Parts: sequence; C-alpha cells; structure tokens
Amino acid sequence: MSMKKKGTRRAGQGTIVKRSDGRWQAAITVGYDEETGNPKRVTVYGKTQDEAAKKLQEVMVRKHLNQPLTTNRQKLGEFLDHWLETTIQPKSAPSTYRYYEQMVRLYIKPVIGPVELGKLSAQHVDHLLTHWGKPRQVGKESRPPLKAHSINGIRTTLRSALATAWKYNLIPENPVARVSRIKGDQTEVVYLTQSEVGQLLKAAEGHYLGTLIEFTLRTGLRVGEALGLRWEDIDFVDRTIRIRNQLQRHNAEFQLRPPKSSSGRRNLFLSDRLETVLQQQRANQALWQSATDDEFNPLGLVFTGIAGRPLYAKNVDAALKSIAETAEIKKTMSFHKLRHTVATHALQSGKASMVSVKDMLGHSQISVTVNTYGHAVPSALKDLAELIDETFDAKPSE
Repeated sequence: MSMKKKGTRRAGQGTIVKRSDGRWQAAITVGYDEETGNPKRVTVYGKTQDEAAKKLQEVMVRKHLNQPLTTNRQKLGEFLDHWLETTIQPKSAPSTYRYYEQMVRLYIKPVIGPVELGKLSAQHVDHLLTHWGKPRQVGKESRPPLKAHSINGIRTTLRSALATAWKYNLIPENPVARVSRIKGDQTEVVYLTQSEVGQLLKAAEGHYLGTLIEFTLRTGLRVGEALGLRWEDIDFVDRTIRIRNQLQRHNAEFQLRPPKSSSGRRNLFLSDRLETVLQQQRANQALWQSATDDEFNPLGLVFTGIAGRPLYAKNVDAALKSIAETAEIKKTMSFHKLRHTVATHALQSGKASMVSVKDMLGHSQISVTVNTYGHAVPSALKDLAELIDETFDAKPSE
C-alpha cells in the first residue's frame, strides 16, 4: 500500500502540499517539453488547502478549454514592444510599422501600458478610447480630443496586437472585440470643381510634375501607386495600366512594395488622353536624361524628378500646394484630393457605378467607397429617378 506524506493531497493529476511558510502549493503536469522531454508543470498557491485546490481546478479547466493556464503578468507595454519587433517590423511595410509604432508609443502605452496582460479587460480598452476622446490638459496647454478616425486607429492597433496574444494563448479572449468603434461625424471630402481642375492643369503646364498631376486626375491613383508605376506596367498595345507596386521611403531609401490588399492589384484602361500624357512624360525623361551623366531612373519609374531619382511623396505634396496657390485655388491641396476629385466627378456624372469606382480606386470593400463618396450619390440618384420617370411616363407603342 502506498503511503502519502501528511499534509499532501492529490487532485486528479495534480498535487497539493503545505509549504513551510504556511501557504499551500498546488502543481499539475500540463505537458512535456518537445526538446528535452521533461514535464511542464504549472504551480499555484493559496492561503488554505481549499483555495489552492480551487486554483488548481481552474488550471485544469483552462487546460481542457485550451486557454492560458495562468494569469499572464507580463505588462501590456512590454508585450506591445515585443509584438512590434517580432511580428510587425519583419513582415510589414515600413509605413505600416511606423504607424503602429506611433500608436503604441504615443497613445496606448502612456494610458494602459502598465496593466498586466492577463488582467487586461474591455473596461481598460474603453478607458483608453475615452481618454483620447475628451479634452485633456498637458502642462499649461489644453489639448482637444482626437478625432474619431484617430481613436479608431488606436483601437485597431490594440486589437491587432491582442489578436497575436490570443493566437499564442497568452490571453483567453481579445477584450477589444467587446468595445465598439467610435462613431464620429463623416469627414467632408474636399475635391476640385471642373473649373478648378482646369486652373490647376494650366498652372502645372511646363512643371516637372505636370504630367503626374494630370495622370492622377484621370486615374485616381494613390500617391504611392503613382510614384511606384514603372514603364513595364504600361501596355500600349493592350491599352492597360497595371497597378502592381507602391513606392515607399524607409531610412532614406526607396523601395517598391506590393499593395496591402489584393484589391490594390488592379488594371486600368489606357485612354487616348492618358497615352498622350504618358508619351509626354517619356519625352520629358529623355530630355532630362540627355542633360546628365549620372545613372538615370534605375527603377524604370514612369514619374521621376529631373535627375531621374524617385519622387518623395512629401515633396510632391509641397509642390502641388505651390502650384495650386499659383492657380489661385483657395482649397488646401494635397495629392489625395486629386483622388477624391476623380471619384466624386465620376459618381456625380451618373454614368459610373459605385462598383466601378471601387475597382478603379482599389478599395478592398464597397462600404469604403460608399462611406467616402456618399456626397456624390444624390446627383446620381437624381439622374436615376429622372430616367425611371422617363421610362414609365413614355407612351406604350401601339
């Protein structure tokens, strides 16, 4: 007959013993190390034997449900730093890493970074979003609340990070999923009128960015897509423009990277006017190349600077603003407003569907297109209503 030590109780596969300090210790084997074959043990403690037994039972239930076996005491801030270093930086575009790093450093860690990962709850997440959604005092300076878009960016960053924590069984659930996105007023889309488009193109004539501006006003490309377009992506025979890359700058170096989503990889039709614009740009580059002995345009880009180097998006925006001022356009210009202008006028014409505009812009979901360009729909709906009236009011043929 086997004898067991006094003060020791077995609980299933676990063991409970009383320590010399008076506390009760419960331990259970939860698996074996793949490399050494040694057993993996989880140990919990209680002031009484029953408390230790209860904690041991909780561990056994968590093991059965494939949940974290103990409360993770790692600080959220420490986990986020590790997540950025091991998950985001090696696998994401530099711009994506910069965005997440700023969200973590500036907004998440200062508010809930010290919270233990295993104790993080939906209440903490709600506190985080509420903190940035109200005015705050920084020293003697009063800061306004962040806009809904920025607060939702904080939420998205935290949700993505905690999805990784859940994947590796560090937390039982993702608490961000229990907290809804912040609803805010729809940001008004700023775009150019047809008259302003004419003014801008006239002011851009002869400027080294003139062809880029007109090309974008006819395609709606994102700035990275336009600057990353290569001559090999243009098929003058099949009349096709293939969007396959984005130009990004990281540590003073330019990189061509694929679009973030499959919808970003798309083909556009090469119209007669677009072909004329591209041929003009090819002639510009030939002229610029003849004036330099340096290596010209090694990436084979369609749009470059006069020296044949890739264009930096911030410099393009600055030049565009200057051209708009010359054109006496009162609106604050940015490259993205050229994209808004294309989509808005296409929908207002009543001849383009939301789906076709979505495909042109490379949106991943139709809801993005609808939410962004809903302001253009009333005009299209008016044309549709008038078309229906004409159809039903027409006298039937005898």
